[in-house]
Amino acid sequence: MSKEIKEEKSKAGVITTVVVAIAVIAGGIMLFKSNKADTTVQKPETVVATKAEPKEEKTIARIDLTAKLVDAEKPQFEVYVDSSENPEKQACWMPKFETQGYVVQSDNGNIDIVINAIKEDTDINLTLRGKWEQDEDKKMVENWVKYTSVSVNGKEILPEAVEVWHNKPFRYTINAKAGEEYKIHAEWTKADEVPEE
Repeated sequence: MSKEIKEEKSKAGVITTVVVAIAVIAGGIMLFKSNKADTTVQKPETVVATKAEPKEEKTIARIDLTAKLVDAEKPQFEVYVDSSENPEKQACWMPKFETQGYVVQSDNGNIDIVINAIKEDTDINLTLRGKWEQDEDKKMVENWVKYTSVSVNGKEILPEAVEVWHNKPFRYTINAKAGEEYKIHAEWTKADEVPEE
């Protein structure tokens, strides 16, 4: 081989080596930069926790409307709640206690109930309570309710506001006449304090 060809090959080898070295260095720099970008510490976003306003638990009132058991399958009266066109269903557990009737519960703070006496004159017991609830030991929970107003056909039946719970109710009897309608309006709120026994 001639000396010129050897020099040309030597130059080409050097140029190739330089180009490869530059490519390797450039690739390394780019790889280093991309790794550096990936490993930069991101500052966590600051989350400001706002104190949630505690939801005020609504007071659930319970009104039992009952009569002495005559026929568990046939209601002696019908109950309509808050302008409903359909009557409530009788409570299926009441006949065990020689009664029949309805349990109406609400957390609205007021309720309108219409009673339609069906066939016979009957005494309808109106019982104001708090909701029925047991704790994990099967002990009754005292859910106190303060009834501020209860009227039957526009006549107030409470001498003053009464505080009750399920096992310490307020009772009133309606001497219902067959075919008559009785309108009940009740208002309540949470009891101020649990009354002392």
